[in-house]
Amino acid sequence: MLRILVTALAVLAAVFALQNTDLVALKFIVWRFEAPLVLVLVSSVILGIAIGMLALFPSLMKKRRKIAADKQHIATLEQKQM
Repeated sequence: MLRILVTALAVLAAVFALQNTDLVALKFIVWRFEAPLVLVLVSSVILGIAIGMLALFPSLMKKRRKIAADKQHIATLEQKQM
């Protein structure tokens, strides 16, 4: 089942890439360059995912530290109970 899903997504990605090969002009401050539309779209998605992961990283690390501290506290309480 997973293999079928991966194959379908790969085919859709290939079709998407083949249909979006037009060049688009990108301007940012003083830089200007042209790139295929598919490259711009995929790069934007990857950049968005990376920024989202970086934004979530501090809270994720805080939660992991809290879980580790709670596990240690539970272990201490279990030892005192015995």
